[in-house]
Amino acid sequence: MTKFKTIFSNIWGGKSTSLAGMGGIDRLQNEAQEPTFAPLQPELGQQLFGANKIKRATAKGSKAPAYQLIGTLTELHQLAANPPSTKTTILLTGELVLLSDTEVSKLDNYSRQTDRIAKSISNFTSRTTSFTLKVWLHKNVIELQSKLNHHRFCCAIDQYLRYGKKQKETMHLITGYHGSIDTIIQIFTFKQGNLTAIEEKVLPSHQQARFNADYTEMLNTLRRSGAPVTIAAPLDNPEGEQYNYINEDIYKKPIRYILTDESAAPSILATHGIPTFALLAAMIVSVAAIAIPYERYNQATEQFKKVAASIPKDDLAFGWDQNKTMQGRRLFLTEPRAQEQTIRFLRTVTAALSREGVTIINIELNEQKQNPDTPDIAIVIQAKRNPGESPLEQARPLIDSISNRIGIQLHLAHNGHQDRSTSAGKFIQYNIEGNFKGKQ
Repeated sequence: MTKFKTIFSNIWGGKSTSLAGMGGIDRLQNEAQEPTFAPLQPELGQQLFGANKIKRATAKGSKAPAYQLIGTLTELHQLAANPPSTKTTILLTGELVLLSDTEVSKLDNYSRQTDRIAKSISNFTSRTTSFTLKVWLHKNVIELQSKLNHHRFCCAIDQYLRYGKKQKETMHLITGYHGSIDTIIQIFTFKQGNLTAIEEKVLPSHQQARFNADYTEMLNTLRRSGAPVTIAAPLDNPEGEQYNYINEDIYKKPIRYILTDESAAPSILATHGIPTFALLAAMIVSVAAIAIPYERYNQATEQFKKVAASIPKDDLAFGWDQNKTMQGRRLFLTEPRAQEQTIRFLRTVTAALSREGVTIINIELNEQKQNPDTPDIAIVIQAKRNPGESPLEQARPLIDSISNRIGIQLHLAHNGHQDRSTSAGKFIQYNIEGNFKGKQ
């Protein structure tokens, strides 16, 4: 298991503090000064920011900025004094957001937020090492959100994770924030869409001369590791370098998480929400268990009343004719079906003919005949011609055998034989008939 290195960088009154481990976080708690939301004077803002003003990006066709990137406490003061339009998304980064891949103790000036899943959903079953990213927000952000409750507050880290999870190969994503005194650099390492390492560095302000040298040296060190390097705004792509660069498009469609305050008292819904919901669900189930059977009983009762209303009320209304009709229907439903007997008889006939080795051409039953001379059964078969025998000599034993098998006296019809010649040989066709009254 790879041990991930995490460095917190926090800036308090111009002092840079790098943290690695529990001891560093304790020093952060001791050195932290409680900032207040005092109004920011315009001339002081110009002195602190200079050319590095609060980052804004304006959506196409809209007068209000699409997002505003906030990374320092000073910028947070200015935002409180001069809030943007409610259409502007406030993206939090820099010293306002702390990240870690391990559990740490509670921080006085920061509030723990929802953990971020650092593994891509498409690679959730892969064995690539990844971790759950822990996120803290400065409590002044939580306080400001309660005042600007109609604004959207989002973390820039969620945009970086969304981009990295889409990558298929190992790569380094470099981003950060230019503060008035220092520049915070964040290095995210992704492997097959999974975040495997995170590192934060503090470089001089981009207005200082040695910033470019330190920034270029850091990028060259990462490039020598062999993995591609991608730089994301608001950092700049060094001139003459061939790095993959992502502009402000990475902040489009920001992902929003609900910001939580650890110091706030839990709401009634949070403390009693589950028991209350369980009680309401139990009440609904119990009411439904009573109401549904009762509704079915009412429907059956109404149907019975409709049927009863259609029956005549006098004593002789339901008399002999109705009983006779019902009896006839009962006999019709229970007596054997004539077609079933016919099917059984036809099975017997076909079985008998098959045993004789003849080909069945046609079988016709005439149970309801108008002409008394019409036979009850007429069979047309085809047999192979035996050389040296006349058609009548060959037909006599064949017809006797079939008659014995089906129990009906059959005979050869008038002109009941015809010679047939095919490519398979010579055959003779017989027309046989009989009556059921002669059934043996």
